[in-house]
Amino acid sequence: MNSFRIQTYFMRLSILFFAIIFSGIAQAQLTVEKIMQDPKWMGSSPSGVFWSADSKSVYFNWNPTGAAADSSYQFSLNGGQIDKANYLATQKSSAVSNGTYNNSHSLMAYVYRGDLFLLDLKSNKTTRITQTEDYESNPRFVNNDNWLVYARSQNLYAWNIQTGTTEQITNIIKGTEWVPDQNYAREVMQLFSIGLTQLNPDGTEIKDANGNPLETYSNEDVEGLSKVFTGWNFDTREKTSTDDAFWQNGRWLSRPMLLTEAKHSPEEKTFLGTRIPAGTQGLPSLKIALDTLFNHANTGPFISRQLIQRLVTSNPSPGYIYRVAQVFANNGAGVRGDLSAVVRAILLDYEARSPVVAGTATFGKLKEPLLV
Repeated sequence: MNSFRIQTYFMRLSILFFAIIFSGIAQAQLTVEKIMQDPKWMGSSPSGVFWSADSKSVYFNWNPTGAAADSSYQFSLNGGQIDKANYLATQKSSAVSNGTYNNSHSLMAYVYRGDLFLLDLKSNKTTRITQTEDYESNPRFVNNDNWLVYARSQNLYAWNIQTGTTEQITNIIKGTEWVPDQNYAREVMQLFSIGLTQLNPDGTEIKDANGNPLETYSNEDVEGLSKVFTGWNFDTREKTSTDDAFWQNGRWLSRPMLLTEAKHSPEEKTFLGTRIPAGTQGLPSLKIALDTLFNHANTGPFISRQLIQRLVTSNPSPGYIYRVAQVFANNGAGVRGDLSAVVRAILLDYEARSPVVAGTATFGKLKEPLLV
């Protein structure tokens, strides 16, 4: 279409719309009262204007008769007359007007009634790409216009223009009903068992070649361990609907937590190099998780440091931590985690009883200042 024809079309459109608007003015006797009382004295203006697929007609919404709502109209550039438009023809023309072109403007992709179509602008041939119950959207030409990518059900698909084959690019699956809370999984590792960074047997940090501490666990470990704790909750079996004292006196804190198996995640659980197979029930899953934390290389030095800091001194030496961690690993009878032996080792260690060590500036426990 050359520039002269385009200018001619727009000139004819302008004349058309001015004729539509002012046709109502000539039919009415205008008075000041009518102008002030009736905001539609100038007639009804067209809206929602767009071209047809073949650029031979213009579609728009209009209400020349004062009906309850606008109707779709069609203006033919060849015939020069206005007619009420067919509903399906209007929908299709609207879909094409919102289509996407390829780089050479030889092809157009558009969505009509939820399905994807390809229009060859040179031959005017239309190819239906999809026919599904789902709704396709956002078509885009990619890879030198050889592929058409579109969205369906929160995933991306690619249709090869040359071969007509379709490939699924993404596989986003909606989440399950139970979304594990990650707080306890993170805290039980960070605060109560293995800590944030990998430790040597004497409690010093293990570092990489650049001198940076190595993390003990990753986000994937937190996600895996959080699934273990799904289904566990407070034991409230003795609580009645009016028993506020049950919560106030802390009875719920003194009871072991209860497992609701139906709320336990049946998925595979992977963390800290341990794999719990899918379908494993809640109680054996919990035992495997606790055994994994208990036998972790960090647990001995991490727990030993925490106990020394609370029982003897806030700044224990690596040697002190090492000696206690060795007792945690083996109490002398092949038992790991014997806390009575660990506490005995802490209180009877040389650094806990030596007057020389007690006289150093770094020994002792930092106390909170007295607030008056």
